[in-house]
Order: sequence, then C-alpha cells, then structure tokens
Amino acid sequence: MKFINVKVFFRYITCKIKEEAKEKIYKTYTTHCLKSIVGNTAKMGGGSIIKKSYDELIAKIDKSDIYRNKVETKENADQIVATTVAKLGLKLIDNTRKEEKE
Repeated sequence: MKFINVKVFFRYITCKIKEEAKEKIYKTYTTHCLKSIVGNTAKMGGGSIIKKSYDELIAKIDKSDIYRNKVETKENADQIVATTVAKLGLKLIDNTRKEEKE
C-alpha cells in the first residue's frame, strides 16, 4: 500500500489553487484588454460589444448543469447504435470476423 505524505499533499493543493487563481486573473486581464480594443474598433465602425465580462460568462457556465445532467434512456447500447445508424443512413461492417486463410 502506498502512503502519501500529508505535508506534500497540502503543498501540492496549495500550489494548484494558486496556479488556478493566477490563470483566472490572467484570463480576466486579457479579456478586459481585448474588450477595450474591440470596443474602440467597434465604435469606429458604428458597432457594439458584448456587455458581459469573462467572469460573468464563466460564472454562468459553472452554475449550469450542462456537464452534470445525464440523459436517461430506456434503450440499451445496441439499440442506441441501431437508431443512430438508421437515422444517419449508415451501413455497419463487421470487422470482428477473422479472414479465412486460403
């Protein structure tokens, strides 16, 4: 059984949290800069820019259940494959058979 040193583990977690925070700060700064540049360019052309910031867009994605919701189906895997193949008009080829030796 392999044991992990607790101090090492907490140092790793602390470094990961700091790294993620720096990355978020960088992305926020970069998007604000780009937003300013695009905004100035858009004004010259008579257009406009997105009103929401990077943080607002990310917060909306984080709160959504896009990745957590699972579609429940009563079909098994073979039925799902058959339905998909039929809808797409595909023809399946059985590659599991071994070629007979001549």
